Amino acid sequence: MVHKNTVSFIFYFLALLSLYIYYAEQAEDLRVSTSILFYLLIAIVASGISYGYIWMTKLNNRMVFFNSMVFFWSIAFYVNSYKILGMQIQWPSIEMAYAAYLTPILAFLATIIFSNKRKSKDIKRVNCKGLNVVATLSIIVAVSIAIYEMSVIGIVPILMDNINQSRLEYSLPFIHVVSETFFKLSFYMATYLIVISKYRIKFNSLIAFTSLLYFIITFSRSGLMQLGLFLIFIILIWKGKETLSNIRLTGFLLLLVILFSSLGSIRQEVDFSIQEYTESKVENSAVNWLYGYYFVNFDNLALSMKSDPVDYSGKRSFLFATQIFNTKLSKLQFNEYSYIGKLNLGTGFRSFYLDWGLYLGAFFLGLLLLFYGFILSLIKTDLFVLYKALFLTYIALFPMVNRFSGFIPFFIFITIFLLDFLFRRRH
Repeated sequence: MVHKNTVSFIFYFLALLSLYIYYAEQAEDLRVSTSILFYLLIAIVASGISYGYIWMTKLNNRMVFFNSMVFFWSIAFYVNSYKILGMQIQWPSIEMAYAAYLTPILAFLATIIFSNKRKSKDIKRVNCKGLNVVATLSIIVAVSIAIYEMSVIGIVPILMDNINQSRLEYSLPFIHVVSETFFKLSFYMATYLIVISKYRIKFNSLIAFTSLLYFIITFSRSGLMQLGLFLIFIILIWKGKETLSNIRLTGFLLLLVILFSSLGSIRQEVDFSIQEYTESKVENSAVNWLYGYYFVNFDNLALSMKSDPVDYSGKRSFLFATQIFNTKLSKLQFNEYSYIGKLNLGTGFRSFYLDWGLYLGAFFLGLLLLFYGFILSLIKTDLFVLYKALFLTYIALFPMVNRFSGFIPFFIFITIFLLDFLFRRRH
């Protein structure tokens, strides 16, 4: 008897491959070539989507991080291969397309070295009262710093006429990073207490809402996307993939997309049209903002691999270290890379490529993932669910941006580890 996963894999694979071949044979202006070698790559990508979708839902699996990377990286590469925006470029070579797709995926094999599986009998409980104190203090610190920051520079983004120029991070970058760190930490802790521990739900819901409100006030689309994805992942890990059919979770996903699009439109000038600017073939602004923010980034990665020099500095890929020791690149140096139009994101792998090149970049990415995987293996309480959900969130964002290298994830991962040790219930 054929296993149902095999049937599902074959169905998804054939559907995705057939759809792309049909598109490529009909389209006049292609993002990629119609050579047999590229069709073979698309077949590999379609296999990655099918495999990743089937197996990433097995959340208590040693390979869940690798499977998730295969899915999100593959689906972003696949959608990017449809030339929706007129400003998109072609891959400079088929060899580069293969390398850009396969090399970052192989780096994530490092995540299977340390187990992230837990048996229920081995999971210790955490002191919820202590965590609630941490969440409360975090939101107090975050709100206080945010008020100070906005009062000093005189900017409250949601109240400004030209929101696109009202960027808090440009004026007091260090203060802004600290504020954002504590807002995110308070949200993660409050969400954990709500979803997993069912502890002081109303009070912690207020904390979580306050954190979300900050990212709405500052028009931070990436921040909202990150918190939204985290909420989805922590619910899926704790309650199982059956929750995907939950009408409220589906509604939340839809709201996230609508909010993302709305904030993108509001941040620009009144007469700005994302469709006209990107020469998009799609008239829906929500689709254009999502495509331009999440799926187009392989174009920028291709431009960097073709034109940008590799400096072997390590200051982008290990950004948290340069921020701690104050040896980071200047803003001009850090942003010295190629991109199309105003769409400047280049996938999470670009920073590793610019620092080390293709293969060394993959090696150091694997090394960083190995470090975070090791920290997860040391967590003995159900805080591992929070850590795991955050890890999956960063993987989902990897086709867009690198969230593994910055100070905020480093600080939060280490904080979760310390809280696990401090508030572990002793029996």
